[in-house]
Amino acid sequence: MLTELIQKNSGNRYLGGFEFVMSLDELKHHYRVIDMMLTAHCKLRDSNSRKAILIDLILLGSSIVLCAMVFFDSGILIQFKIDPQVVRLIIGICSGVVFFISLIILRMDWKGQAQKHAEATALLSRCKGECRRILKSEEKPTKENVSKVCEECLWTFKMLPAIPENKFLKLKILHKRKIQISKMVDNNPGCPLWVLRAKIFCIGFLNACRSKKDSETKNDENE
Repeated sequence: MLTELIQKNSGNRYLGGFEFVMSLDELKHHYRVIDMMLTAHCKLRDSNSRKAILIDLILLGSSIVLCAMVFFDSGILIQFKIDPQVVRLIIGICSGVVFFISLIILRMDWKGQAQKHAEATALLSRCKGECRRILKSEEKPTKENVSKVCEECLWTFKMLPAIPENKFLKLKILHKRKIQISKMVDNNPGCPLWVLRAKIFCIGFLNACRSKKDSETKNDENE
């Protein structure tokens, strides 16, 4: 979706090797999209990394319990009044859990996904730095420099892993919310973060309700 967004909002360009004719406004557009994509890939990187760590810990714990139960002496179990049948049941459950988790790790590949999104954040950070260098420069940038950076951005977009369609809007909301919170933190550095988040939620909810009422009023007037 993001790649299509770039192509729709771009002027005279072609990814197959033809000449790029791009303006400073397009570079600003690229910068905004890169900023949003950077937030999205950072979120996906962290989310997949947490899932990978959690599933590894569960696998490690199950394996430790399994190994410990296998080497338990039956005499010790009787001494502690533990039924050997219960131990065998625990061994069977842990074996099934270890096998099931191994299949999950093989199928989901959260480590691999986290690595891909980490590489994407590195590429996007580099592009964002190039865009910032051009946009914040005191000297007026040349068309060649602008086209070169825009071309680099477009080729970077092609190299990025896909963002799941069902997560795109959530990630976009996360990015917009992050921008608003960042501005509020600058203006209110002593305010707790949860208060700022609650304020943004209330403002967004009220604005959505007002826009709905305004649209209903316009429809009634048209009728």
